[in-house]
Amino acid sequence: MSTTTEPAAGSTAGSPTKSRRRDDGGIVIVYFALAIFVIMGMAAFAVDLGYWYFQASRVQRAADAASLAGVVYMPGEPNEATSVADTVAADNGFSSPTDQITVAGTADPHQLTVTIKDPDVPTFFAKVFGMKNVTETRTATAEYDPSIPLGSPENSFGTGNLSLGAGSPTDIWAAINGYCTAKENGDEFASKWDGSWNGSSWDCPDEGSNNGAPNIANTEYTSAGYYYDIQIPAVVPGPPLTVQAFDPAFEGGAHPPCSGSPDNPPLVANQTITTTYTLWYAPVPLDHTQDQELASTTYDTDAAAGCNSWTNLFTPFTPLANAEYRVQVQTQANQANSDGNNSYALRVFDTPTFSRCSTETSVAWYSGSCPEIHGDTALSVYANESQTTGSFYLASIDPAYANHTMLIDLFDPGEGDQYIQIIDPDTGKPFPFTYQTIDGTTPACPYGSDCAQNLGFGGSDLDISGTSDNNASPPTTGSPGLPVYKTTAHQPADEASTSLFNDRHVQLSVQIPANYQGLNGGWWQIEYTSGGTVTDRTTWSVQILGNPIHLVQ
Repeated sequence: MSTTTEPAAGSTAGSPTKSRRRDDGGIVIVYFALAIFVIMGMAAFAVDLGYWYFQASRVQRAADAASLAGVVYMPGEPNEATSVADTVAADNGFSSPTDQITVAGTADPHQLTVTIKDPDVPTFFAKVFGMKNVTETRTATAEYDPSIPLGSPENSFGTGNLSLGAGSPTDIWAAINGYCTAKENGDEFASKWDGSWNGSSWDCPDEGSNNGAPNIANTEYTSAGYYYDIQIPAVVPGPPLTVQAFDPAFEGGAHPPCSGSPDNPPLVANQTITTTYTLWYAPVPLDHTQDQELASTTYDTDAAAGCNSWTNLFTPFTPLANAEYRVQVQTQANQANSDGNNSYALRVFDTPTFSRCSTETSVAWYSGSCPEIHGDTALSVYANESQTTGSFYLASIDPAYANHTMLIDLFDPGEGDQYIQIIDPDTGKPFPFTYQTIDGTTPACPYGSDCAQNLGFGGSDLDISGTSDNNASPPTTGSPGLPVYKTTAHQPADEASTSLFNDRHVQLSVQIPANYQGLNGGWWQIEYTSGGTVTDRTTWSVQILGNPIHLVQ
């Protein structure tokens, strides 16, 4: 007889399930230990990676700041650019010999590249794997936008009706007025007085009174006059260079202007204007306090030299590649009887005889080594076109300014003409703009409510229609024109003209298209339409909204 023995209650002997549970528990512990190791390693790597990223950001910010600070000294002072960049990098915690800092120019003379290499960025947990430190290297390139070239893509400016041996005349003269002239004659900066008409002639007032009324000073007056940049290309023209002026002296005074002189006829007898021309080297184009004077020459009224001819101003001087030189033109301050307009022309060339060249690729006389001379900051000009329409170079706008806003300031524009248009270089057609008068009641417009009343319109005026105050023909409906044919019912005291924009600033706002290509050298033009012939003594300036110093992506 067999006997079966039952296991005691609660006994685990012989239970396969319980045995497997013990085995699984051991495996889980092993997996957990391994997972903890991996998780801790990932956490350690994340800590190191975050710190490396933080240090890389510091290096990048230091490189950005160093390049932005140093680029303003390019191209004329590369040593100063390097010194300033090194100083700014040190201020941000990076300096040699601990760190490797490289400062260099690029093919663009207006750029500077700074590279900072930090070879000793520490690690924390990565040391377990033998990584004691890592290297972080970052580079930044900054550039500055030079002043907008004004008035000419050629090696001459303001040559009026003179023959240049190629193409057509420019029909515009460079010009500067004497101290005694009234600002309403069209010179924004060189005319001392804002009102000097005594009812029949021009006065040269002192600080006392004018015809029994207080004199009105031009708040924008500066004895510094006007500047013209000579831009030397990367391919240096054969040295030395010569700078000449046509009619550098004012020909008027007690004698009639010399034959062919562009000067306006004298308005009063015994006029005297002293004009000084100075050549500067501009090693730091954005900081003209560092300009270096190279030479200077002065011409008094009716000077024997230069009447209806080209006269050497400066010769010879040997230029540097990609460098900028400036010609300053100014008339003497506090000079009695200096009422008049000195119109002249400038040109620069590198051979015994002048040869016309241009930086505009679309013309036959284009040259890659052309030393361009153009206006700096503001153009004081005398436009004189014998036809009913005259087009003149205004400003060269680089394609990099696509989608930016261009502001064009026209001072005292278009008296005797009908309307003014702005021509787009990409299409060769008029481009729309909005406009406004920007003179306030003080200090630029001293006539109080009288002035405000006369300047009561502005904004978009692209659809001109109706009859003007003086019955001049308005522009075609839909034409984007500035209505310079409009007049006021009366002029303020001490002024002679009833033109609506007489002695006033008109600001045109142009939204440059996003697809702007800057064809024909990016040269925008200003076009006058007149019922007779185009004449205008005026001052122009152009600016692009935005920071001229920036990083290159």
